[in-house]
Amino acid sequence: MYYSPSLKRFFLTPAVALSVAISILVYIAVAIVAVVDNTTAYDAFLTGLTIIFWIELSLRIFTFHSLKKYFQTFWLDILAVFPWAAALPFFQTLPYGNEFLIALRLVRILRIRSVIALWKTTLHHRLQYLLKKQIEQSLFRQFSLLLCLIVMLTICFGLLFQSIGFTSDGTSVFYMAFMSLLDPGTSFEVAHSNLITQIAFNTLVLIGIVIFNGIVIGLVVSKVEEYLSKVKQGYGDVVEQDHTLILGWTPLSEQLLFEINNFAEYETCKKNTVVIVSEHIKNVTDHLHKHSYKYIDAIKRKGKIFSTETLNLVDLQQAKHVIICDEVNGDKLPIEYSGASVIKSCLAAQYCLQNESTAPPCYFEHNFAHSKLITTNKSMSNFVPFNSNKYSALLLTSMLFHKAYYDVVSELFDFADDEFHFIPATETALIGKTFEEVLYSLPACVPVGISSANGLNTSVPSDYIIRNNDQLLCIAESSEALNMAIHQLAPSIPDKLNITRDIQTKNNSLKKLKQKIVIVGVNSRLPKLLDELALWNTDITIITSKEGRELANKYLELFGTSHTSYEFAIQNLSDASFTECYGTIILTDEAYIKQHPSCSPDTDTLFKLLQVLSTVPNNHTILEVQDAEQEELFSTIKEANYIVSTKLLAKILNISLVYPEMLSFFEELMSLSGTTIDFVTVNSLQLPDKQKLRLRSIHRTLYTRHGWNVIGVNRKDTPILINPFRIQQLSDPRYSTFQACDNDIILLPDDELIFLCSH
Repeated sequence: MYYSPSLKRFFLTPAVALSVAISILVYIAVAIVAVVDNTTAYDAFLTGLTIIFWIELSLRIFTFHSLKKYFQTFWLDILAVFPWAAALPFFQTLPYGNEFLIALRLVRILRIRSVIALWKTTLHHRLQYLLKKQIEQSLFRQFSLLLCLIVMLTICFGLLFQSIGFTSDGTSVFYMAFMSLLDPGTSFEVAHSNLITQIAFNTLVLIGIVIFNGIVIGLVVSKVEEYLSKVKQGYGDVVEQDHTLILGWTPLSEQLLFEINNFAEYETCKKNTVVIVSEHIKNVTDHLHKHSYKYIDAIKRKGKIFSTETLNLVDLQQAKHVIICDEVNGDKLPIEYSGASVIKSCLAAQYCLQNESTAPPCYFEHNFAHSKLITTNKSMSNFVPFNSNKYSALLLTSMLFHKAYYDVVSELFDFADDEFHFIPATETALIGKTFEEVLYSLPACVPVGISSANGLNTSVPSDYIIRNNDQLLCIAESSEALNMAIHQLAPSIPDKLNITRDIQTKNNSLKKLKQKIVIVGVNSRLPKLLDELALWNTDITIITSKEGRELANKYLELFGTSHTSYEFAIQNLSDASFTECYGTIILTDEAYIKQHPSCSPDTDTLFKLLQVLSTVPNNHTILEVQDAEQEELFSTIKEANYIVSTKLLAKILNISLVYPEMLSFFEELMSLSGTTIDFVTVNSLQLPDKQKLRLRSIHRTLYTRHGWNVIGVNRKDTPILINPFRIQQLSDPRYSTFQACDNDIILLPDDELIFLCSH
């Protein structure tokens, strides 16, 4: 027997199988209608289809290897399309001839078996595949296909209605076909028509219900759901202007949101748009759900922070500020490659901004060995480095020698109370006045510097005359309060006290003595910490493990240090000697954390602190807290002082977004070069009349003789009072121990004056 593989493939083709299946269904439907209406009007149509089916079944013989298998498969189909009409004369002679004739016509229904077989073997999987493939297409293509299907159905059924003689008061059959797809109610139009018209019309109505009530609504809902899901997951572009763009989600990013919200709450009362890009978008979402920011409109987007595609999607060019944080955990990378994500992000940002005439300032973490690739590139002048390792080292060192440093700096760079503000001198009463005149005339403010074309100067001579383009740097309650003070200049020069002896400040007295300092633990901050301690005349002992020593050597090899008097002690903390030790600095031990990943950095720091305190209870101990949420835990240990570096760094960054000069000013302020913060007790001044300890008189005396500009008062068991010339803040219950007389604060002998001075 001849077998044709190509013919078999032809019948298995989805288009051929679908055509056969539709023809069989039409054949069965017309046959049923003919029986129900007891008419022979459709016999010619059925005969034509029968001939086509005989041709089909005859050709299918060549798709089998044996006739037996063929007849086993198609015997019901052969029976269904057998020309029973040839036996009509015989059946009409029988007593029940008409019944036999009806039964023979209904035999055609047996072809439904072929439809079921085609569905199982070919159509089911193929149509399922086509449906899945179509779902993957764009919404435009899906609706285009549906539109083509509607047009095709309208034409086909319109021709069908025309062929069966359906009319509706002169209305076009094609219009009726289209309306039956849209409106199921049009089925009443054929309530009095024949059965074949009713079946055709209601079939079209049913198809319309499936298309519009099922497919179209399903497509719209699924696309809307898909869009909302993508938005929730952080996908999509950003169309904003003057927004703050944070690339990377780190503890610093979290704290920065707090500070941006505080600035808006206390200064502008306007919402800020902040766009956050991170690969860990769930952490961002959880944080935003946990903290309700009243003045932040946060937009989160998922993506790699060093991808140019991602940066273009978040409108990098339209951003007001960009902050690049080290989101990628570099523990698995060699130390020399740490911070690779920050460097790549800077390069990607520069690529996106290279054709822009104006580019936003891009602040990036400058803690890594290869950061100089960015800082030395002249084409990347808009990239501003901030070194969190250096800032933490500055804070740890300063706080080691005076525990109030951290509180003072936190107040000065926080927008909640009194902080630094710039005010343009243009077209104000400041122009033409000397700096000393402004110092004593500006109410409720402390002028501390001048910003001019030559940069920021915080060591301003008293006879410096303020010019038109200068900006005055002051400590004030707010920029609005400073603006009001400019228009309320009231010259009031206090009396100058007679101080004949030299005054020894806290910093000067400490620098004269060699101090022994113990550092416990090793991390990336060590080189910068040694640099800062070198300025304070110190001998350093670093207690760590063998692994910590190796890690320290790598950091020192990469970054170097100016300190020459330090040594390592490879020993357990319990065996360490703290004899004649001025103070101890506890660092998060990276070597220990790498060996014990399940231990959090702050947990390691906490237990090292408890060990130190158990060995030397009265030791002056300073430590750094990594997680700001653990601050309350460490605050209960009164024997030690701590800093939350990410918290303060966020304050510094935030105020730098408002006043760009403040980033470099902070470094100067916390070091022993340039203008720095220092302390002196009122007692040490040995004033001639202890009954007249008025702040303004002491301020003028110190400024005139030494150039010391008093900015605050530190009183025991009372929060630091920044800008003590704003008497109104004494109404705060926190400052209930302070008393004022004639708009001036009365000091106590044990009070400590906080002032800015030049070294």
